[in-house]
Amino acid sequence: MSIRYSIIAADIKAKLEGFPGSGIIHSYERQVVDLAKFITLFKDTTGKICGWEITRRAVPEQWSGIVNRQHHIEIHGFMGLQDATGSSVLFQDLCDDICDCFRLASPASGAWEYGAEKCRIASSHTLTGH
Repeated sequence: MSIRYSIIAADIKAKLEGFPGSGIIHSYERQVVDLAKFITLFKDTTGKICGWEITRRAVPEQWSGIVNRQHHIEIHGFMGLQDATGSSVLFQDLCDDICDCFRLASPASGAWEYGAEKCRIASSHTLTGH
């Protein structure tokens, strides 16, 4: 039986939740009609906008006596920024720190493993909120 996306996403979510300053983590790609509602999905109790969503873009398979599936997972980051303080630099550093964290880790469930390209944050987005 193939490893399920839900297990992989739960492992990644747990890893992100354990990372200081990671914010609100969603194990799936969020979608709303209204941008203001979207921003609230990543806003913590203090009003700070910071968070991540996890999704899978592809699952190519190779057959060689057994099925080998390679899950292409994307992590999208969101943070409310203040231009005057250059907080976009802090967000980019957070992205780098999270990638470093995944490069040095093994999945919590032990049911799968990170590949050679252990972490690639596919995109990072900045949001402004008042």
